[in-house]
Amino acid sequence: MLIITGTASGGKGTVVGIVEKVIGEENTEELRTSHLCGRFETARFIGKTLLCGKDVSSDFLLQKSAGKIKALCGNDRITAEIKGSSECIELRGRFNIVVVSNASLKVSTDSDLEAWRRRIIWIRFNQPPAEKRIPDFDKVLLAEEGPGILNWMLEGAA
Repeated sequence: MLIITGTASGGKGTVVGIVEKVIGEENTEELRTSHLCGRFETARFIGKTLLCGKDVSSDFLLQKSAGKIKALCGNDRITAEIKGSSECIELRGRFNIVVVSNASLKVSTDSDLEAWRRRIIWIRFNQPPAEKRIPDFDKVLLAEEGPGILNWMLEGAA
């Protein structure tokens, strides 16, 4: 789970936009901690590989059901109930998760600090915003540097 926090307009959204486009937006779903204990929420993740929480508030990881995030990225068995059906599908919690916020997030470890530490990479963007904003900078970077970005991501994955 990658958490990116820091300065507004500091490039966090650009990084997430690039990741989503390389992974494929069709393979991405919104992560909503306030709904994770709902009956049908995990069914939204079927066929997805990346879950994103964008521009989240500082209490995003303090929600009652936020502890379920550990199962989503910890290789745990998860059951997804399909709305309008008696069918349930078993999933494995092998999701990549990206959470982005301008606020410093608070995490309730619930006496499980080591499990959270194993799952989280936290990057802080604390630089001032760029003086000149480039619209759709993620698209510009991918158009101009796409092969290099992909190679860099593949090298990191290896």
